[in-house]
Formats: sequence, structure tokens, C-alpha cells
Amino acid sequence: MPKNISILGAGKSSITLIKYLSDLSKQLDIQVKVIALDVEYFEVNVFKNVIPIKLDINEENKLVGCIKDSFIVVSMLPAFLHFKIAKICCKFSKNLITASYLTPEIKSLETEFFKKNAFLMMEMGLDPGIDHMSAMRIIDRLRKKYEIKSFESYTGGLLAPNNFYNPWQYKFTWNTSNVVLGGKDGAVYLKDKKEITIPYKSIFKKIELINIPGLGKFEGYANRDSLKYLEIYDIKNVDTLLRGTLRNKGFCSSWDIIVELGLTDPNDYIKNASEMTHKSFIKSKLNHLKGENVKALVSSYFKVDSNSEEMNNLEWLGLFSNEPIGVKSGTYAEVLEHILKKKWTIANNEKDRVIMFHRLKFSKNGIEKILESFLVIEGENHIDTAMAKSVGLPIGILIKEILLNKITLRGINLPTSKNIYNPILKELEDHNIIFNETVY
Repeated sequence: MPKNISILGAGKSSITLIKYLSDLSKQLDIQVKVIALDVEYFEVNVFKNVIPIKLDINEENKLVGCIKDSFIVVSMLPAFLHFKIAKICCKFSKNLITASYLTPEIKSLETEFFKKNAFLMMEMGLDPGIDHMSAMRIIDRLRKKYEIKSFESYTGGLLAPNNFYNPWQYKFTWNTSNVVLGGKDGAVYLKDKKEITIPYKSIFKKIELINIPGLGKFEGYANRDSLKYLEIYDIKNVDTLLRGTLRNKGFCSSWDIIVELGLTDPNDYIKNASEMTHKSFIKSKLNHLKGENVKALVSSYFKVDSNSEEMNNLEWLGLFSNEPIGVKSGTYAEVLEHILKKKWTIANNEKDRVIMFHRLKFSKNGIEKILESFLVIEGENHIDTAMAKSVGLPIGILIKEILLNKITLRGINLPTSKNIYNPILKELEDHNIIFNETVY
């Protein structure tokens, strides 16, 4: 009897994972169930031993039935739903894998997962995921001979270079709401032995230029709480520890204006969005200023030239146009997301790319060196994206290793131990996911 691998919330971002499991389904004796509200793609495009199941996540009885019937559940649902799924999996002794961050709420289930002889693997994707595994491989290697002084890491899901004009050099390659709300919790990190806290409205002002060989310079900004990785990575004595996000040059100062305007507010609700244009949407945050020329108001308010890179970027998005928004209501963040999708949805003839960069300082006998490691993954097309590959393959490889009894897990886990990261990183290299290293 084949074991069921159930993928919840599986969209196009899960296609690499589903193809990988489908190709190995006979060898692994598994059946893959794709469970989502929209499974049309998987009904039209038939994969071997893959069964599409249409399901609204709020249909509790059906959801529980699907989970009870599974050996491993993979949740590709929005992060806020993972606790709900984790509780059901725990109750019925089912194993769960997600690509999202481990939260204190989910961590509270650790004892129960142990009692139920089941596992939950969190942060098994790209960032978090490949970033942890590649970082730990370097850290574990260096600490045998050296003292690690600092660790910095940046990852970005970006648009691959092409001939289409896009001054942001960016389009959505992952969860759109996560992009809109990115940085909302601020950031905290360690710099030269000092804890640095950055509030949301300063995140996109405080950037570092990251030079990656052969690719050029990118903007890096701090992301979330880096301090917890002092313990997770077991590098408690470092002077600097920062984890961040990569964007192409020019992105951050332009996005900062959008944040400062309050357009990413997830709580401020607009009832009459259907009556608004892009321009009046912006103007609604500037009603305290006199004048009807919204571009001029933004330019004056933020003291940037009307022909500046920032203003050109906002104008390219159509934020100063009379185009109707096209949505009835929603929070400012939701309305902004709807507007951005008009320009930031990746087209059929476009490709994405993923870039990851680590920089470590280490020393021995007073001699300090720097190690830089970077990864570039190119998408094949708008379906087989770099993001789908870099999120899906680590999960797929982990499932394979578990089914072959090469990895044994219990309780709640992160992919930071050798027995997990070594086989996964090794197989990722077979898929051309390879890090380049320089020491100087």
C-alpha cells in the first residue's frame, strides 16, 4: 500500500516539489495528494501518482480526513495557518514539513510531537532552509580550526535580467502578501558586539551594498530577529550576526516611500476602494496636503526630485495614474498588493532568479580572513521558477531520505545538523544548486 504524501495549499510554487516526488513515486512507493482550493493546473497537467483534491482549508472534517490519511503532510499554506495544521498532525501522530519560520506557538507542541512519535520539520525551504544548511556546513567546517568572528547572510528572490524595461528589476516570485508586509516587524541584529534594533519605518533606509562576483552590487537590508541564531547556529561569541534580504539597486529607497506613506498598513481598512483610482489611493494618505497633483505632492513631501529614480519607479507602477483600482474593499496592504500584481506578476516570457550570499570573518593566531560564499539559481520559465526549485527540492529530498530510512526525526526540528544538511546539499548540487566560495 503506497504511503500518502499530502501537500496542502499547493500552488504553482509547489510544482518542482510535486514533479520531484512524482518522478520518484514508484521507487519510494508513494502517492502524492495535491490538496488546495485551486487544483486546475494539476487536473489539466497530469503527473504520475499525483492526485489533485479540491479543498477549502476551512472544511475542517475534510481537512482532518486528508491529514489522517497521510504519512507526511507538507504545508505550503500561509504561515499563520501552520499552527492549526501542526495541532491536527500532532493529534493524529502525523509528520509535518513546512518552509516557514518556527514560532513560539508551534514550538510549544514539541513535547506532544515526541509523545506521538511524530516529527515536525520547520524552515525547510530556501530562506529559511538552504540558508541554514549552507551556513551550518561552513560554520561546522571552520570552527574545527578557527574562531568565527562574524556571520552575515542575505537572500533574495529576484527577476532575472532581461530586455523588458522594469526600473525596479523586481517581480513577485513568492507569496505576494509576504512581500508587501516584508520587514513589518522590524529587525534586530548584532554589529560589533552591539545589539542594533531597527523599526519598520527605518528598515529600507539602512541598507548595505553587497558586491557579488560576476553579478554586481545589490542592496541588503536586515530581516527579522538575527539574534536567535547565536544559539541556533551555536556561534554565541561572534561580534557580528546579521541575516537579511537582497534586492536590486534602487529598490529600497523607492519602497521606503511606499512604507512611509502607510500603503503597507495591514490594519487600516478601505471600504470604498471600488470608487478609487491608483492616484486617489495615494492621495488618501496625503489629504493633509493641499494640491491635486499627487506626484508633485509625494515629491515635495519626501523632498525628492520629481525626476528622481524613486519617483520614476513609483510612476512606472502606475501609482499616479487614473486607472481604477479594481477591487471593492480591503486594507491598504491588500489594495496595494492588488495594484502591484498588475505590474509585478511575472510574465510567460520572463524568468526569475534566486541569489544567496554568506560572509564570515574568522581568525587563528591573530590572522583574520574573510570567506564569501554565494549561490545563483536561474528559473527556467514562469512555471519552473528558481523560487519553486529552491523551496521545493529541499523538501522533496528530505522526504526521500526519510522514506529510505536515511534520516530519522522526532519532535520539532530545524535543518541545522550534519545528518540533515549534508545529504540535502549534496543532492542539490546534482540539480545545479551550487555555492561558490572565495577566501581572502
